[in-house]
Amino acid sequence: MPDELSPLSELCRRATSDDSAHDALSAVTALRERLDGLEREHVAAMLDEGATWAQIAGALGISRQAAHRRFRAVRRARPRRKTSAQVDRVLVTGEARGTVQLAREEAAALGADAVGTEHLLLALIRTARGPVARAMGRAGIDDRRLRTMLQPTLVRGAEKPAARGGLTRHAREVLEGSLREAVERGEGYIAADHLLLALLRNPSGGAAQTLDALGVDPDVIFSAVAARP
Repeated sequence: MPDELSPLSELCRRATSDDSAHDALSAVTALRERLDGLEREHVAAMLDEGATWAQIAGALGISRQAAHRRFRAVRRARPRRKTSAQVDRVLVTGEARGTVQLAREEAAALGADAVGTEHLLLALIRTARGPVARAMGRAGIDDRRLRTMLQPTLVRGAEKPAARGGLTRHAREVLEGSLREAVERGEGYIAADHLLLALLRNPSGGAAQTLDALGVDPDVIFSAVAARP
């Protein structure tokens, strides 16, 4: 029976058998692949049921950030009022442009070499309105607390964060992600809430580290913003 079709019980039996080390190792490899697939399926199911990354991490016995890093490709269900092909043009609102400009000013004021996700978070809290302001307020995030606990973007093995165009890689990923958020929600514009949603999807960088230092679950904010009318 091919390994991919073998029942898990049979693979477990072969993996723990002393009859053949070669066969046992082959079964271990097949078992690992099957379990990895099951793990991804169950993570996707928990996301669809509305579970947070903290709850998923608890079930896995790892940290929330580790869970997010490992399974960030597993996307939660998102509202789709239009398909991406139906959005002819996506405009960047003055609100979004102002937020990015303010992030540049925050980075310069703090003596940073480039704009990181932490500077985008600072800018968002300063410009927050509507669902963004309400979500952050409910999470207990305000400008003073944010600045007190602000964590710089750190890149393992590098003295400085890699930057292009004055943006760290993580910050650039957030800006690119805001476009995806707008398109996948069927909205023809990028606003502050799209920037925040993309920011919360990024498990690395200063913003994620800052939220962790504040004891804030990014998914609590995400759910509040994503569920807006």
